[in-house]
Amino acid sequence: MPSSRRLQAIFNEIRNAQSVFKNKPSIVNKSIKKPDQVYECARVLERRKIELLIIQRVINYDIMKSGCPSSFNEYLRSMPPEDEDAILESCQQHINLQFFDKNSKEAFWELLDNVVSELTNDHDADINTIFDRLDKKKVLACQQLNKQSVLYFIANIKDHLKL
Repeated sequence: MPSSRRLQAIFNEIRNAQSVFKNKPSIVNKSIKKPDQVYECARVLERRKIELLIIQRVINYDIMKSGCPSSFNEYLRSMPPEDEDAILESCQQHINLQFFDKNSKEAFWELLDNVVSELTNDHDADINTIFDRLDKKKVLACQQLNKQSVLYFIANIKDHLKL
């Protein structure tokens, strides 16, 4: 669990995202007759965006410190034992490179959204099954990641999400 200070920073970020809507063009003299017309005003921070923002911050906070995710152990056991440390280090390095790749920053968050959606639909699925279900365009858009690092990424998210 992140510290109170970290959680407060996440809360402030959500509040700031909501404040952006106040600065959008005026909606004075517009009338809303049905609840769903509020979306036409482009002043809605959707629940999914809030959830992803929180997950992004928590994952960003923990991913490099967490060691080997338990969901990755089965995959790791299929590799030569002498390669385990190098594989973990390589996966973390690839994720770190992708996370800080300014040219495909959005691709990383789209992949995160795709992984979270698949895990939400079937949290009991193993990481290879989740990988097979991912949108391949989103995976390929993350140019710094290889299959191994995507599996590690999925395992990390799977182990940290409480679904």
